[in-house]
Amino acid sequence: MKNKFWLALACFIVSYIIYTLSLQIFQFYLNIYISIIISQLAFFLFPVVFSSHLLSFNFKSVFRINTLKNFHSYTYIFVLFLSLFILTHSIINIQLSLLSETVKYVIIEFSKKTDYILKELSQNNIAIAILSLGVVPAFAEELIFRGFLQKIFENKFGAHLGIVYTSIIFSLLHFNLLNLFPLFLMSLVIGKIAFYTNSIYPGIIIHFLINTTTIISKSISGKFLDANQNYQLSVEIILLFIFSLLFTVIVIKYFKRYYDYSNIKF
Repeated sequence: MKNKFWLALACFIVSYIIYTLSLQIFQFYLNIYISIIISQLAFFLFPVVFSSHLLSFNFKSVFRINTLKNFHSYTYIFVLFLSLFILTHSIINIQLSLLSETVKYVIIEFSKKTDYILKELSQNNIAIAILSLGVVPAFAEELIFRGFLQKIFENKFGAHLGIVYTSIIFSLLHFNLLNLFPLFLMSLVIGKIAFYTNSIYPGIIIHFLINTTTIISKSISGKFLDANQNYQLSVEIILLFIFSLLFTVIVIKYFKRYYDYSNIKF
């Protein structure tokens, strides 16, 4: 796999470009939800899977198609989802409370596209929204990023740098300044779990739960980004950040200790 690193990386880049272009084109004819479903599955995931086949990669290995050891591990995955969800949202609130008004306005305006898509929930079927923004991205993006991309980076640069490089790319390609660091942190954590367990399933579950919970909470509360809102740093937010970070570290240590990741073969 090391000898095919640049070819594999080029395949990923081309697949992403095709996906981006197809998404823009489909939005002229279809709603945003159907556009995301078709583009992610047919023009992002499929080209990456097909590329791995052309490069003679082992499908099960490169996409980490391995079950977890026991049901107990899924309990820890759910705890990790809760802690990551609280952690990322507390970081966003801390960022907004610390930024100057000018910087906050620029970042929120640049990051409004994601909230614009979520606002469409009020005019569309929430089931379709969850399918396109929860199920499909969790499935497609985890296979692509924590599977294919992270695996080729791990083989080229080692596990630590492989996870970091994948997380940088993952966060940058979402084009959301406000979520840049939370997405990087989330990817870093999920990437470590994927490496320790050599399984794509924890990432898919966590990714799906975080996206879906965000969709539902936004649709119920009706609260979206607003540059004019006064975001205050509170003791509650700081405590949520500390405890969610603590639980995240505890779960990571559990997977590191329980799974024999040192014997993973590529």
